[in-house]
Amino acid sequence: MNSLLNENMNKRITQIAKESIIIAGAKRRQLTSCNGNIFWLEGSGDSDKDQLFMYDDQLCEQEVPFNISSRVNEYGGGDLHVGSSGAIYTVNESDQQIYCRSDNFSSWVRITQTNNARYADMHETPYGVMAVQELHLPNEEVIQSIVIIKNNETRTLIEGQDFYAAPKLSPDKQKVAFLSWNHPNMPWDECILSIGDFSESKVQNIRRINTQTMEVISQFDWDSNNHLVYSSDKTGWSSMYVNTELVLDIQKDCGYDRWQFGGQNFIVMEPNSLIVVLGPPHNRQLGHLVGSDFKPFDLPFVEYGPWLAKVDSSHIVFIGYFSDQPEALVKLNIYSGEISYLISQQLTSWSGYQPTQPIPVEFKTRSGEIGYAFYYSPSKKISKKPALIVISHGGPTSRTCPIFNANILFWNDQGYAVVDVNYRGSTGYGRAYQDALKYQWGIRDVEDCVDVVNFLSLENLIDKDRCVIRGKSSGGLTTLNALIHHQCFKAGASHYGVTDLEGLVKITHRFESNYLDYLIGDYTLHHDRYVKRSPIHNINMLKSPVIFFQGTLDQVVPPMQSLSIVQQMRQAGLDVEYVEFEGERHGFKKQENKVRSLVDEMKFFNRVLDIE
Repeated sequence: MNSLLNENMNKRITQIAKESIIIAGAKRRQLTSCNGNIFWLEGSGDSDKDQLFMYDDQLCEQEVPFNISSRVNEYGGGDLHVGSSGAIYTVNESDQQIYCRSDNFSSWVRITQTNNARYADMHETPYGVMAVQELHLPNEEVIQSIVIIKNNETRTLIEGQDFYAAPKLSPDKQKVAFLSWNHPNMPWDECILSIGDFSESKVQNIRRINTQTMEVISQFDWDSNNHLVYSSDKTGWSSMYVNTELVLDIQKDCGYDRWQFGGQNFIVMEPNSLIVVLGPPHNRQLGHLVGSDFKPFDLPFVEYGPWLAKVDSSHIVFIGYFSDQPEALVKLNIYSGEISYLISQQLTSWSGYQPTQPIPVEFKTRSGEIGYAFYYSPSKKISKKPALIVISHGGPTSRTCPIFNANILFWNDQGYAVVDVNYRGSTGYGRAYQDALKYQWGIRDVEDCVDVVNFLSLENLIDKDRCVIRGKSSGGLTTLNALIHHQCFKAGASHYGVTDLEGLVKITHRFESNYLDYLIGDYTLHHDRYVKRSPIHNINMLKSPVIFFQGTLDQVVPPMQSLSIVQQMRQAGLDVEYVEFEGERHGFKKQENKVRSLVDEMKFFNRVLDIE
C-alpha cells in the first residue's frame, strides 16, 4: 500500500513539475524593431530551441532551418540583428557563422566563411555588416576583434583589446563607437567606451570616452545629433550621460551586468529624450527622461529589460515581467502612457493555483550593511511553520529579481517557503555593494544566506530546523560552503556548481579566466584561499546530504567539478546523489531535463526533511 501511495505521489509531483515548466511560458530575448516591425528570439518551455518571431499586426513565426545561438564568451547573446534594409542576421548554433535573409536572398545564406570563428553583436552599415569575431586558433589561443563582412569577405576593423562588444556606426556614418575591456577585468569591473573615425571601411584615430580607471560603461547608443548617450558608474551608481554630461544623477542603477551580448536598459527617442530603466532596491521602474527630469510610467511590471526597442517616435516595445504571471510583450505610447499587450499569457492551466507575491526583505549583514532578498510564502495550506528553500543566485556578479519563477511556483505549491537572496556582491545596488564581494567569494555570500535564515526565523516565518539551500553555477559553491562552514542547513542542491577553485582557475574559459583574481585573489599569491574555499578540499567538514545536477557538455563549469566531489563523498560514506544530463551545457534547455531536475530535487529534500 505504501509503495502504491509513493508511486501515485511521485506521479503527481512529476505532473505538477511539468505543468509549472510549461506554465512558465516562452522566454524572449534579443528584442529589436525595424520599420515598425518587431522581432525577437523565443524559447518555449516545451522546446530546447530558440525560434525567430516577427510581429507587425499579428504574430508570425519566421522559418529558420537551424537553432539560433551564439557562443562568443561561451554565454553568447547578440545573435539577432535586423538592419535598416530589412535584412535579418542570425548566428547558427551548429557552426557559429552568420546567416542572412533579405530581399536579395529568398532563403538563409551564410555570409561568413571563417570556420574557426564565432560571431555576435552584428550591426548593418552601408559598407557591410560589423560584428564581434572570436577566433579560436589551433594552439587554443582565442582572439577577439571587430570585423566588417561584405560579399562573403571578412576584414578586421578594430583589434588589440582582449574583449569587444556592441560596434555601432554614428548616424552621419563618420564614426564608430564600441565597448572593450582587458584582462584581468570583467566588463563590470572596467568597460571602456571608445570612438574612432570611419572612412572607406577603415577605423582610425581611436580614443577613449571614459578615462577614469575602473569605470564601467555597460551600454551606449547614438542620438540623431551624433552625440553618444551612455550609462557610467563613475559616481558609484550607473547613471545616464549625454555627450559626457551627467543628465541623471540618482542612487539607482540603470546599467546591467554584461554576461551576454545584446540588450539595452535605455532607448534614445530623440535628443534629450530617453526611455530609461532604473534599478532596485526592489522593483524596477521604466520612465521618460527629458533633459534631467525623470518621470516613471504607471505600469504593473516589476522588471524590465534589458530588452527594449524603439518602434517609432511615440512608441516603444519591451518585455515586461510580472511577479505572478509569465512575461509579456508590451507596446507603450510614451506620451499617453497607454499600453497594449502584443503577447501575454494568463495562468489558467494549473487548477487552484494561488500566486504568491514576493515580499522584499532587508536584513543586516555582518559588516553592518543592508542585505536584500525576496521571500515567498507557501501557497499550500500547512499546519505548521514551513520548511525553507534558500536560493543563492549564480554569477556571482549578478542578481535575482522578483519575477514569475516556475521553480518557486512549484516549491510553494508543495508547501515550502522560499527566499531568493541578493547577497553582497549582487548587481543593481550600486558599485560599493557589488564590490563588497571582492576577494570574499565563498565567505560573504555564504554569511548572507545564513543571516537571512536567522532574520526570517526571528520574524516567525519559517521553521529554522527545516532549511535547505540550492544554487546554480557559482551559487553551487555558495551552497556547498554554507553546508560545510555552518550548521544552518539540512541539505543542499548544486546545479552545475563550482566545487574546486584550483581546478577552475586552471581550465576555465577565456572570458572568466581572470575572474577569480577579483573574487578570491591572485592564485599564485593566495593559494591558501583557493584551498580553504574549495568544497572538494573540505569534505571532512561536510555532514549534510547533497544532490548534484550536471550537463555533460558544460564548458563553463566542466562535469569533472561535480564528478570529483561526488566520488569523494561516496568514498567517505556521505549521503550524495548525482544526476547527469547528456548533451546539456551550462543551464538545462530540454523540457524533460528541467522537469526531472525539479522533481528529483524536491524528492531529495522531502526525503532528507522527512516530508510526505
